[in-house]
Amino acid sequence: MFNLKKNELLNKEVNKSDTKSIWQTRNATIDLLNRLEEAESLINAQKDRIRELENMAMSDEMTKLANRRSFEIEFEHEKARTKRNKSTGGVLVLLDLDKFKAINDTYGHLAGDACLKLMGKTLRSFIRDTDTAARLGGDEFVVLLSDTDLSDASPRIHELYETINNLYIEWEDEIINISSSIGFAGFDYRNSFEETFKDADEALYIQKQNNNK
Repeated sequence: MFNLKKNELLNKEVNKSDTKSIWQTRNATIDLLNRLEEAESLINAQKDRIRELENMAMSDEMTKLANRRSFEIEFEHEKARTKRNKSTGGVLVLLDLDKFKAINDTYGHLAGDACLKLMGKTLRSFIRDTDTAARLGGDEFVVLLSDTDLSDASPRIHELYETINNLYIEWEDEIINISSSIGFAGFDYRNSFEETFKDADEALYIQKQNNNK
């Protein structure tokens, strides 16, 4: 009888000990899962921040377009696609706003910024998913029309020219008209960015001279 009671007491103590151990294990597991969740959230936040910084390094904050560095990378990608016979080539379209300095001088830099933002919005809506539009700096923009040649691209370039030269902003009860000169050049895998840009720039210069007459 004494031994039976003793065994019952021992079993109760063991059960208490097992229960305590189970709860300790459960709490430790919950704590570990919470820590893992916090770590995962931190890692995801860091990844988002890295992507944000990468986008900032490859884009123009003012216009939300690509920047020059990003554009040159896309240009080389298109050349590589051409060399692999996955693209017929491309057309580089260079745009330069006319009398932009006069807008800044007359209406202020905020008005000039508004013009640049409108240009960015217009170019973003114009390009296809496979094209790239960028702000090179100041009032100079560039568009890469992918997998096309000059003949096929000409109607689109004309449409872009007409669209931009009909843009305007309303600024302090005044209308500021936006106009741009344009130049373009075709390329394939044999052409460098520098020579293609030079050809388009020369064509743009000729038109700008005519526009300023």
